[in-house]
Amino acid sequence: MVKGLLQRIRSEYGVAAAEVGELDRWQLAQLGIACVSGEGRHADEVLARVLTFVEARAGDAVLTDVTTELLRV
Repeated sequence: MVKGLLQRIRSEYGVAAAEVGELDRWQLAQLGIACVSGEGRHADEVLARVLTFVEARAGDAVLTDVTTELLRV
């Protein structure tokens, strides 16, 4: 389920997406999503749409924590 979800996120939103964290626990999936943009507002909007997409497809899964970090370089 996670692998297919990550593929859809990548193709529909043009972001980098991977399963990170404790990969040996099948009951838990931690996803990392990265968006590069010239404007922080645009990146926030894209990540908000990705979150909505994931929540809509979570099924019985429970989202327990969401963290967003904006890095300006």
